[in-house]
Amino acid sequence: LSRGSGNPLGSESTTPTASKQRLHRSASREDRKPSWKGWIRLVKPDPGDSFGIGLSKGLSSRGIYVSAIRPGSVADTSGLLQIYDRILKVNELSTRGRTCREVVAMIRRSSPVLDLFVHRRR
Repeated sequence: LSRGSGNPLGSESTTPTASKQRLHRSASREDRKPSWKGWIRLVKPDPGDSFGIGLSKGLSSRGIYVSAIRPGSVADTSGLLQIYDRILKVNELSTRGRTCREVVAMIRRSSPVLDLFVHRRR
């Protein structure tokens, strides 16, 4: 133990912590990828059809994400929506604080036009 340091682990414990923080910050800067936010409009030819989007909540980050796109669906044939897109708004309504079930209901009520504001990491 170091005398008079006030730190029961000794003065050496502050140096590794500071260096770990520095390494973490530089690593996270390198890991950042450009991202894109924008509106995507999907239009169903038949109001009885589904948009073909599967959603799930984020595991390591908050939010509602596209987890599946049904082959041949409006979402698939448009080519605009991608798996892992984060849904920020459904027809001008924020998804913040909403459950996955609530966002699915918002999408189902959007017929035949669905406007999604999404965040995509590239």
